[in-house]
Amino acid sequence: MPVVRLPLHGVRVVELAGNEAAAYCGRILGDMGAEVIRVESRRTPEVESPVDLNCNKYGFSLDASSRVGGELLLRLVRVASLLLAPETPVIGLSRIARANLSLAIFTFSPPDSVWAARAGGAFAAGAAAFALWRRRRGGTGLRIEIDPQACLQSQLGEGALAAQGAMVHPAVLSGRGHGRPDPAGVVADDGLYEEVAAADGVVQGSRGPSWRLSETPAYIRLPAPLLGEHDEYVLRDILGLSGRRIASLRRRGVIRPAPFFEGLD
Repeated sequence: MPVVRLPLHGVRVVELAGNEAAAYCGRILGDMGAEVIRVESRRTPEVESPVDLNCNKYGFSLDASSRVGGELLLRLVRVASLLLAPETPVIGLSRIARANLSLAIFTFSPPDSVWAARAGGAFAAGAAAFALWRRRRGGTGLRIEIDPQACLQSQLGEGALAAQGAMVHPAVLSGRGHGRPDPAGVVADDGLYEEVAAADGVVQGSRGPSWRLSETPAYIRLPAPLLGEHDEYVLRDILGLSGRRIASLRRRGVIRPAPFFEGLD
């Protein structure tokens, strides 16, 4: 696949794990070239997140509930353009907003179905484009609240919502967890699925972008990350921490106790 400068190249997005609609929004932004950093608690990893939602993202394990972890999260949002977060993130939204006055903060109420999650994520991605345009023109930070159920209702109407329980979204069939597909899953060959190898050697069958842009075709650049797979990249390359400091964070349990590759055969 040729290297192409995608539309959102240079845009950094921080996604706090815990909401499927936020994850889908992050996937769309990542497909379009944004650097999406998925922050996941190393103490309570979100093992039920579908693989398809986490492709084209970097994985950062962090205990943000600790004082040091909270400070690291604030340092990360200071160098971000967008934040995608559950309704009640581990750090207060007012504190996050003060850390970056130009940050666009998206909060998502819990979706009640996979369909609501997809609708809410898609609506949020569209709103993110407006937020980035506003930010480029010198606008201050803003907060956007996304209700996935309302987004779905606006698309389908009340009658269609009653039947959604009988439908199965294709993304559910591609496996769940950190880049480990369900061997028994059946994936439709519709030309949108791509096979990519994860860091542990497992080949993922993941759904690629649902659109094709002629000049900047999106594709899966990164497989769904393993827990803490990109801790070193985030801490060293983005936040500028030394190797000694990173090792200290591991010993104290602020991030994953050992680099992810040490657990691989």
